[in-house]
Amino acid sequence: MQLALTVIIVALGAVALLRLGSWSRGSGRGYVSAQWRYQPASLAVAALAVWLCSVVVPDHADVLGWGTPDAPASGLAWLGVVNGDSWASVGITFLVIMTIVTTVVVYLQMGRGVRPRAFARALPLAVIFAIVNSLAEELIFRVTVVQSFSPFWGQMAVAILAAALFGLPHWFGVPGRIPGMILAAFMGYFLALSVMQTQGIAWAWGIHAAQDVVIMMMLIGRDRAEQESLPETQKVLS
Repeated sequence: MQLALTVIIVALGAVALLRLGSWSRGSGRGYVSAQWRYQPASLAVAALAVWLCSVVVPDHADVLGWGTPDAPASGLAWLGVVNGDSWASVGITFLVIMTIVTTVVVYLQMGRGVRPRAFARALPLAVIFAIVNSLAEELIFRVTVVQSFSPFWGQMAVAILAAALFGLPHWFGVPGRIPGMILAAFMGYFLALSVMQTQGIAWAWGIHAAQDVVIMMMLIGRDRAEQESLPETQKVLS
């Protein structure tokens, strides 16, 4: 019963994020204006989800912290990681690889035709939004799942559940559809293992934030490029 309630809380958290996204874009707001509304609200939802899960599962594992970022990694032999390799090296390697893959996929989906200068101008805001957005999603999709399920299930089972819960909502995300779901499911699995094996969110938050910087830089850059191409009377505050 406890674990079923946890899944429901995570699912409701994902739905709440989707609804908040629609609400924040209301009244024709541009992407940047919408994010100033969405990010604080999403962080509040995430904090509530973590608290609810801690109440539902009182004997939960404690992973809400930095943990041990150089702890040994395991269960990733299919990715070429030798059991015992430090998460310090594994995390850096996959941060770079995932960021490159995310950049290519997102650029092909929505970045073509936008000048590089627009992306460069978007970078400072993208970093701010990415830090908050990645923390909110890590709290909902990793911390709640790992804290609630790891006392009862093995690491692989928890990681697979985290992959499913993170991958499915990304049908509606960026990157979206099948490529987005596959990338998000892989990230959900990989980052959940990092949380369990390091007993903290340092690598999960850092890797996730790097992906969000790329995504939000392209979203902001594209939005501003589109705004600049509109007649003055049709522009919205971005």
